[in-house]
Amino acid sequence: MKSCDIIIPVWNQLAATRECVNSIKKHTRYLYRLIIIDNGSEEGVSGYLKGLKDDTAAETILVRNDRNLGFVKAVNEGIALSDRPYIVVMNNDTIATDGWLEEMVRVMEENPAIGILNPSSNTSGQYPGNKSIDDYAAELKNFSGQIQELYSCRGFCFLLKREVVEKIGLFDEIFDMGYFEETDYCVRAQKAL
Repeated sequence: MKSCDIIIPVWNQLAATRECVNSIKKHTRYLYRLIIIDNGSEEGVSGYLKGLKDDTAAETILVRNDRNLGFVKAVNEGIALSDRPYIVVMNNDTIATDGWLEEMVRVMEENPAIGILNPSSNTSGQYPGNKSIDDYAAELKNFSGQIQELYSCRGFCFLLKREVVEKIGLFDEIFDMGYFEETDYCVRAQKAL
């Protein structure tokens, strides 16, 4: 079975990071490995992350940087460690919902021209109102398999094919702490593929 590396850069934010990781464990049935890049987080966060390595619920690689190297360098560190056919880059404040990764991989496999893919989000111009994230995600299942082409994926969570990384390389570190690195990456992918 194919599998996926999920790269999560972390700099502090213990509660958000814990919720993110717990949502992945709860809602992911597709074979995955976590690659956590700790950008010099405070002791409480780094202790939590070290504990993930001992958790048998998911294989975990943990890299600890002495200081915050920024989002882009952390993502590139994770990609350099990745060897799976699929790679997810996910912000540590993202919440996964039931079947999220399975759906993204299925859509990508049914549409071979897609090399980078975002899931739907409650922050992408869609608003769930007063519904819980899980209830909102359940309603979105009515649109399963449907795609909408965008000029660029948003960096909160996206799936990459290994071939894209092999063709265009890592994220451009000129973007340093983040913002627009995903736009640049998508434009590079469109030009190269």
